[in-house]
Amino acid sequence: MDRVVTVLAGLPPLLVLALVLVLPALESSTLLGLVVPGETAILIGGLVAHHGALPLWAVAGAGTV
Repeated sequence: MDRVVTVLAGLPPLLVLALVLVLPALESSTLLGLVVPGETAILIGGLVAHHGALPLWAVAGAGTV
């Protein structure tokens, strides 16, 4: 489990922010929620923010949009 957290925290911050913005939008607009859950992207964004790579307000803002 620690390896998974390390890999997720090591993702490029702008990529994570883009995923937090795009995946929940795709989930709700094109019914891709069966394949791509948007909540997972937001949780990964929170994990990256917890490790200090992104500010929490940016992840929360992208998830809200």
